[in-house]
Amino acid sequence: MTYTEFWTGIGDFFTATFQYMKPIGNIYNYPFWVLIFCLLAFWTTRMIKQTKDAKKNGTLI
Repeated sequence: MTYTEFWTGIGDFFTATFQYMKPIGNIYNYPFWVLIFCLLAFWTTRMIKQTKDAKKNGTLI
């Protein structure tokens, strides 16, 4: 098996996979959007809390 056959096989696999995914649409994207939003909100609240703690302790740079 050559590298060309290997990469062509991977390409054929993904081409077939994406053909089956097209009718599904955006359904799989919505959970990722929610997850990213939740993680961003969590990260932002943690940064705000750390800034408040640093101001309180006098360690804010």
